[in-house]
Amino acid sequence: MMNIIEVKDMDITLGNKKIIDGVNLNITRGRITSIIGPNGSGKTTILRAICRNIRPGRGRISLDGRDVFSYSFNAFAKKVAFLSQIHECPGDLTVKELVSYGRYAHRSWWQRETSEDAHATEWALEMTGMTGFLNKRMGVLSGGEKQRAWISMALAQKPELLVLDEPTTYLDICYQLELLELIRQLNKDEGITVIMVLHDINQAARFSHEIKIINNGKVFSSGSPHDVINVYNLRNVFRVETDINYDGDSPVFYPKCVAVTR
Repeated sequence: MMNIIEVKDMDITLGNKKIIDGVNLNITRGRITSIIGPNGSGKTTILRAICRNIRPGRGRISLDGRDVFSYSFNAFAKKVAFLSQIHECPGDLTVKELVSYGRYAHRSWWQRETSEDAHATEWALEMTGMTGFLNKRMGVLSGGEKQRAWISMALAQKPELLVLDEPTTYLDICYQLELLELIRQLNKDEGITVIMVLHDINQAARFSHEIKIINNGKVFSSGSPHDVINVYNLRNVFRVETDINYDGDSPVFYPKCVAVTR
């Protein structure tokens, strides 16, 4: 399969601290890739760089073989939708109004909504099961419903690549699973490539085709969940001793105690 994203020899320094140190990674088109690692390891920084919110001090990030910083704002937004961990909007904004903002990259600022825009908004609401909420105010929605509305807005961009920074944060477990099932469905049925940062390692193993472990600003391990989720990596990166079983092809780890590492 072809890579949609390629990162080569990327360094990022923020303030006086090097956050990302010589990172090389590829994101395969049509797959779900999860990035995991300890707090402060550089996971979100990598996403922000891929989405052009941070410019690396060294290295190159390519989207479809072309430097990401060579795209115009609209051209990039038609290909990549980014949903950060923290997002807010006025509570009186309706779901439909929020989702329609995802169409701004597809028209000039003076143009009114087109039939294509309306169709894309309706499609995005349908894909996320939010059609019945289009006239609801964002302020009255549950956490899971709000997250679906935000993902609807990202989908309205009609992106090839969906980038999600900790999309399950602050959600109850039922909403976490509901959201991850939705992401898997969008990948399977619509062919949307997904990159997401997750904290829950077992969820990353269950819902991803590929996993990248980031530690101290470097790629520590990369591959399928079966290859990456192992006793060695969990001990040396996450500092836990574990047992690992399998649910079908998905590894499931059970922490036993804090690891003593040298």
